[in-house]
Amino acid sequence: MSALREQEDKLRSEFAYQRDLAARQERYLALTKEHEQLVAQGPAQRQRLAQIQALQALSDLKPWHEQLKQAQAQQAVAQRQLSQALALEQLESDERAQAVLQPLDYRGAQALSVQLTAQVAALSPQVELEAGLAGRRRDLHTKTQAHESASAKLAQGRERENQLPTQIASKQELLEQLNEQAATLPTAQLAQEQAAQTLKLAKAHEQLVEDQQQALKLQQLVALELKQASQRHKHMLEQWLSQSALNLAQNLVAGEPCPVCGATEHPAPATQGGENISQEQLDQALEKVNEVQGELSQASERVTKLAAQLEAQPCQLSPAQAREQLQEAKAALTAAQQASEQASSCKAQIAKLNAQLEALRADNQTAQARLAGDAKEIQLLGEKIDADAASLSCEGFESVAAKVEYLSQLAAALEQLANAAQELDQCKKRAQQAADSFAAQWAQASANFADHSAKPAAPAPTDPAETEPTQAEPTQDTSVANVQDGYAQACQILPG
Repeated sequence: MSALREQEDKLRSEFAYQRDLAARQERYLALTKEHEQLVAQGPAQRQRLAQIQALQALSDLKPWHEQLKQAQAQQAVAQRQLSQALALEQLESDERAQAVLQPLDYRGAQALSVQLTAQVAALSPQVELEAGLAGRRRDLHTKTQAHESASAKLAQGRERENQLPTQIASKQELLEQLNEQAATLPTAQLAQEQAAQTLKLAKAHEQLVEDQQQALKLQQLVALELKQASQRHKHMLEQWLSQSALNLAQNLVAGEPCPVCGATEHPAPATQGGENISQEQLDQALEKVNEVQGELSQASERVTKLAAQLEAQPCQLSPAQAREQLQEAKAALTAAQQASEQASSCKAQIAKLNAQLEALRADNQTAQARLAGDAKEIQLLGEKIDADAASLSCEGFESVAAKVEYLSQLAAALEQLANAAQELDQCKKRAQQAADSFAAQWAQASANFADHSAKPAAPAPTDPAETEPTQAEPTQDTSVANVQDGYAQACQILPG
């Protein structure tokens, strides 16, 4: 590609040289017209005009020749590069290709440019096919990535499918343990009821014991009160009897019978009485004794009854022991109830895991079938893409597009080269015409110079708008030497 760009730059430079040559030719024609005007002015200026025109023509002709040589050298380089390009493209060396390689033959280059353009047009379907390959490869890559992702997901599903039976077996084992523990629920309920009944009996027994103790205490208190009431009644009775005896003794008459014993003699009558206690007080004291005696009987009867109840309802556990037994029974019942609930939850989990396992197996089978189809489709797409890529004609190039671009640039370069060669041929013709004109003018200038060699040269008129500024006029000997020198160079440059 860089070689083609270089060639294009050189061709552009060559075109610039040719335009410059055309400008110089126009300038030469202008000088010729000026010469005709000067000739009409008189014989006095013909010698100087001939010298100036000869020197000016010589100075203008030399750059033309140098530019012509440069154009020919550039054309030779372009032809070598074209030869290398043709060798790289392995094109047939037919008559048109050989014609292009010949100097200044622009018609063969034009023919080969047309041939390359036709080849570019023939490669257009392959360019479109190649352009579509990139999108198809991207689609294939996307499908391949999706297939790999689905394969990884299927692998995870297979791993999950293998793990679920183990989880189900573990849950089944746990369910059996929970069922065994939940089977103790009726026994635990009965044990709790029995423990509650035992606690109730223990509390009742404890209450009976407390009631018995209280009854015994009450019996002891009532017995003590009875004793005190009896002693008081006895004391009051003794005091009343003493007082009654004193009263009776005071009323005894000797010889009269005693109202108590009937004796008529009263040898030792009572002389000292007791406290003054009335019969009412004595009766009240007796009533108190009888009342307390009744309370003692009731207390003794309650003690006897409680003892009979304790004997009829024996209890081997204390209330604290019964409470502890009840707490144990409650804990066992709670554990059995929790085991029953956990067993129900475990059954639901096992059913859910079995449903997941069945659904997962179905999904994995569907995914496996879909992956098999995708793999076949990906394989066919890859084979089709490879076949289409193999059918592309891009020998020596990275792609068909690069080949088409190169051939297009090569065709354009050949067209430019043909145009350059054609214009170069015309330029050489114009240069030959200028050289022939210079030879004729040289002969005329030499004749005029021989006739007027002894006369001083008059300054030649110059037109600043049409001619370039010139240096100071040389002497006669220097002008002669320059003219002779220029003629020798012109003969060397343009032989014949």
